[in-house]
Amino acid sequence: MKKLALSIVVSFFVINSFSQSYYFSRYHLGNTKEAIKIAMRGFPMGEGIDGDGIPYLYFIDDKARTVFAYIFNRSNRCIKVVISPADNNSTSAWIRLFNEDYAKINNNKWRCNPNGDSFIIELLKYDSGDSYFEVREQ
Repeated sequence: MKKLALSIVVSFFVINSFSQSYYFSRYHLGNTKEAIKIAMRGFPMGEGIDGDGIPYLYFIDDKARTVFAYIFNRSNRCIKVVISPADNNSTSAWIRLFNEDYAKINNNKWRCNPNGDSFIIELLKYDSGDSYFEVREQ
């Protein structure tokens, strides 16, 4: 019973702390690196270029226990957002938020249509078994 109560309290804290980061992440598809840097100022940030020459930015939200990675095309526009929760509690909190806000396609996929834009959120796994969400245009 004590574990259940602790789990509920942690989940409540994690869900409430997501709000700012959650709403930032869902509107950055199509934005430039500079626009995203401005919107996410205040979060620890890094940037680089992957092995295929694809530029990216990442932000760490300690409060939400989540890392956000923004992947760009050659025109400097965000084409994908990767949301990497730190643990299973964080992953579950994201799933609850997505279930509340978006049309559920299946247990691992949601369709979103904010402001007429359409995109997909998909729950995937790294080779290590850790979960992450990929947000991309439909």
